[in-house]
Amino acid sequence: MTPNTIALAIKTLPPLFWAAVIAATITAAVAFLGVLISNLSNAKRLRQQLEHDSLEKSRERISQMRRSVYMQAAAELSTAMAHLGNIPQLDPRTDNLTAPLLSFNSVAAQIQLIAETHTASLCAEMGKRLTAVFFEMIGKAQPIFDLKIEAEMHESMRTFAQREFDQLIAKAKAANDSPQPDHQLLGRLSEGIDFYREQVTTHGKAMMDCLERKLVLQRQYAMEMLPETKPIVDAQIPLMVQVRKELELTSDADEIAARTEAGFADFKAMIKKALDRLS
Repeated sequence: MTPNTIALAIKTLPPLFWAAVIAATITAAVAFLGVLISNLSNAKRLRQQLEHDSLEKSRERISQMRRSVYMQAAAELSTAMAHLGNIPQLDPRTDNLTAPLLSFNSVAAQIQLIAETHTASLCAEMGKRLTAVFFEMIGKAQPIFDLKIEAEMHESMRTFAQREFDQLIAKAKAANDSPQPDHQLLGRLSEGIDFYREQVTTHGKAMMDCLERKLVLQRQYAMEMLPETKPIVDAQIPLMVQVRKELELTSDADEIAARTEAGFADFKAMIKKALDRLS
């Protein structure tokens, strides 16, 4: 078929045919445009959804990380506060007096990396107050440590004297039971027995004196510890409120403050009652 024949055939097509072709073309174009617009809209919504999901996952990941660190910090702070009351019972020669403080400060350093600025500032203030109280109370416990060491020295010397006394008694008994007692030996043994008897008595009394003075100082330590720890309790209230806000928990500052103050007052009364019974 020649080009002229094709052109002639096209010219002979009725107008209705062309109208149908144009309508079909327009319909196809509109349909394509609709699909294109729908795809673009879906792509935009998908991108927004992915961004939202990514943001939510990031927030949830940060929230979980903060929750874990804050819970650990609360536990370490509780351990450190309890440790303050136990310091006089420790031995600075063998025990690490500041171990719980170091543990709390280690967690507090993590808080500086993940917390909001205000929370990090409050936590730093808490760490500063806790550190100050720790070294203050260790200083107050030093006379107790000294008495404990002195009491151990007297106990060691009393034990040595008692052992020597027992050995001399045994030798004196053996010498006295001999068919021919050596009176010079018995005289020397008697002098030794008298000396070590006195040593046992002297070091025993000195040891008891140390223990009695140690109990007095321990009671004094407990009474002085309560006001020293009050600044820590005061710093704990705003920190607790801020942490609960970050974790999207209810955080009524007045209620938390009242509950914390009441708990401290109850603890103070309990300590005073226990010490009064020991007086």
